Amino acid sequence: MPPFARISSRYENTADMRTAVDEKVGKRRHSTRYANLGPFTGYRIGLDIGNGNIGWCLLFEKKIGNTGKRLLYFLTAEGIAQLNASFERNETRIQLPGLRTFVPLGTHKIKTRERKEKAEKSFSKIRAEVRAKERLLDARQRRRRHVEKALADAGLLPALPENPSPVELAREKIHSDVLRVKLLDPDFKALPRDLGRALKNVLARRGLLKPVGRAGKNESSAFGDDATKKYREALQ
Repeated sequence: MPPFARISSRYENTADMRTAVDEKVGKRRHSTRYANLGPFTGYRIGLDIGNGNIGWCLLFEKKIGNTGKRLLYFLTAEGIAQLNASFERNETRIQLPGLRTFVPLGTHKIKTRERKEKAEKSFSKIRAEVRAKERLLDARQRRRRHVEKALADAGLLPALPENPSPVELAREKIHSDVLRVKLLDPDFKALPRDLGRALKNVLARRGLLKPVGRAGKNESSAFGDDATKKYREALQ
């Protein structure tokens, strides 16, 4: 069902806002014109968006003097009726359309697509897989930034000067994987940035990646053997 009105600003229980609502709604929904929040100055709608449903809750709010702060109240239809009964005759009561059937919270279930085939994935599973990939990429980026900052604070990954020396330029041309092997040689004169690059490369290329064949098992393949051979030749 499309919304019966769109109000660009935040709702406040004032005469100007009620007039704006009347102008937006017009004759499409007469009951909205007679809504009154009584002693409350506004309301909030909270949403809990999940994979397959959306939970919602309506809270009334009341301003605390001129402090700018607001108190939130959760009221059911019975609570509103009791609150109206406690008011004096000259006090404004809460008037809502359909107060007897008013429910301040609920859940809306998202319709899932009908799978024509059993192998077809549902929307919920597709969204979960996308979020998992995003979390993995975000974790990698945060880990890389944390390591770079830690190395820079320790003086192991300084920025290159505007006019680097020939030695520094030559070291930058050395691949990080090869640099890690050269640092194992006691006779290799390492610069602080060399060690930082090697440690950063350890973060990017850690662990052992076993070759996986077409059958999905850990087995050797011509492509994997050739790639391993070229990699070892590059390190020598």
